[in-house]
Amino acid sequence: MDGTVGDTTGTGPDTYENVTIYFYSNQKKLIQLERVGDLTGRKEVSVAVKPVPKYIIIDSEDFWEVKRISVMYMQRMENGNYSQSGQATSRDELPVVPEGG
Repeated sequence: MDGTVGDTTGTGPDTYENVTIYFYSNQKKLIQLERVGDLTGRKEVSVAVKPVPKYIIIDSEDFWEVKRISVMYMQRMENGNYSQSGQATSRDELPVVPEGG
């Protein structure tokens, strides 16, 4: 899986610390996590994940300190493609709350 991780709001801090991508199964069990580390701007990410995850959630403690945050998450659809399924304004709104959260 290839993608870009970054702040699209422009209202957050210059650096988000300890950014991690979480990959979850259909049963909402953690398959794998990928530590992105500190994020300034945007970062290209390439990760091999097996089995294919149902949910992909990007998380950092710093996300939830921004007043007007909207964290996007991805969900695998019936056709096998991923779609931006929603936006969470708090961790409780995510389909799975990351272990670190």
